[in-house]
Amino acid sequence: MAKYNNVLGVKSVYFGPAGDGVMGTELTEFSDIELGSLTIEGANSTVENISTEDQYNYLTVDVTVDPTTITVRFYGLSPEERVMLMGGKVGTVDDGEDEGNYMAPASKPSIYGSFKFVSKEINGKRAVFKMPYAKANARDQGTATKNGLPAVEVVFTANTPESAAGEKGNPYILGFEDVV
Repeated sequence: MAKYNNVLGVKSVYFGPAGDGVMGTELTEFSDIELGSLTIEGANSTVENISTEDQYNYLTVDVTVDPTTITVRFYGLSPEERVMLMGGKVGTVDDGEDEGNYMAPASKPSIYGSFKFVSKEINGKRAVFKMPYAKANARDQGTATKNGLPAVEVVFTANTPESAAGEKGNPYILGFEDVV
């Protein structure tokens, strides 16, 4: 087993407003993460083989490219956290008995922001995975049972960030930092 530059578990997940083509700085921490729920799906291409006149040769070309995604499931989100990830609003005094409750939107909005997750430590290092401009697609999902909880499942999709000046950044950054 490699001793460095690995991703082991999840210490914390963050999401919030994106910067101007860069990673946002005011991110909210989400800490109640379902065990084993964070999955990474790297960018993948659908390819097509095009035959050539030579019966033994062909060209392979990318037809479509699926972007990198990270899926994670959160427990116990506050109404304000649900609004950040799913849209909608927190009920006010005008909403009567629903004051303080999460109120879902009539139609699902497109929500974009900066996403980051930090892994647990391995030999003094931990992974930091950042998406400066990610689309958050969240939904309630699960079964309420005596030994299980429904969760909010969110798929974060890496998009290419672009500043107001038209400078493009990287869809995601994976690095490793020393734990001090």
